[in-house]
Amino acid sequence: MNAAAAARMGPWRETFVERGHGVTVFTSREARDEGNPSVWTSRFGVPSNQVGLARRFLQEIRLGRDLAGELRRRASHFDLVVITSPPFFLASMCARSARLSKLPYVFDVRDRYPGVLFELGTLSRDGLPGRFFSQIEQRVYAGARSVTTVTASLVQELLESNDSAKVSLVPNGYDGQLFPETLSKHKKRDLFTVVYHGRFSRLHDIASLREMAKITQGLDSEIRFIIAGPLPEGLSRENWGETTFLGELPRNEIPELLAGCHLGVSLMKPSGATRVAMPAKAFEYFGVGLPVIAAPEGELSVFLREHQVGLPFSKADPSSMAQAIVNIKNDFSVWEMMSANAWALRPSLDRRVQSVRFAEHLESLV
Repeated sequence: MNAAAAARMGPWRETFVERGHGVTVFTSREARDEGNPSVWTSRFGVPSNQVGLARRFLQEIRLGRDLAGELRRRASHFDLVVITSPPFFLASMCARSARLSKLPYVFDVRDRYPGVLFELGTLSRDGLPGRFFSQIEQRVYAGARSVTTVTASLVQELLESNDSAKVSLVPNGYDGQLFPETLSKHKKRDLFTVVYHGRFSRLHDIASLREMAKITQGLDSEIRFIIAGPLPEGLSRENWGETTFLGELPRNEIPELLAGCHLGVSLMKPSGATRVAMPAKAFEYFGVGLPVIAAPEGELSVFLREHQVGLPFSKADPSSMAQAIVNIKNDFSVWEMMSANAWALRPSLDRRVQSVRFAEHLESLV
């Protein structure tokens, strides 16, 4: 399933099974696997990023009620449940179901809600709904056997209101089975190509991405951009220069697409939420040796500087970023250095290596 939560959970599940544990996955209808008793799929789909917040909230509630209800009915079959968030409201409903069933749970935080909604201005932190959702968040953490999260910055945030023994770092990564090392020999496209891969949310800076693509290709007609993901309706008809739109690809087609490109891109809107983020797409770029161009300042830009695996910008400046891309294309030795660093870093970023440590952590909880 081509979604961040599924990409994170898949290698975990396989590692747990390899270690002799029984695993059942509760998920949405998109992951339907007929005849597989270890996957229970809801009749409802994944909440969409392409709809308004009110409609998305209703989609979350609908799917959350279905998953939480089934979890409650089957709670006696399990020793531990791992719940990943977002979607936060769905995840918090499952956490409540686990608490009522006296089933220990681990709450895995990929983006911190409702903080993201506060950052977007959707909710006021001091308003009644904001205080209510903050209380739900703290209740979820308080009831969890363990709280895991994806970046060191988020760990520090969670430690402010949680017992230090409860909070653990379980970073993102790429799937080494899906992204084999043989991709290092994959042929690059004839023209220097910058790729964006993944879904878009309200946190992504699509306007700067479009402007950067347009300016870059105006400076150098032998540079191309590829967008592999569901762009919000109508945006692809705007002026993107010579940009190719592939839509959402099957997950098994993504590694070869990325391996044929030269640079990956991750542009977010500046906020507290993006400052502490390490987008999963960045790890998949590293999984095929792609340097990354990223903005704004935050955990990802620090990582790029520290390991010399990309071009970090303190803020999205399309003109400066476009010139940097042209410079890298014209001085290929810089690209080769960053790509070599990404390949050298790659073994430590494999989710299947990290999954063993996560499994050991879960085994210590039960």
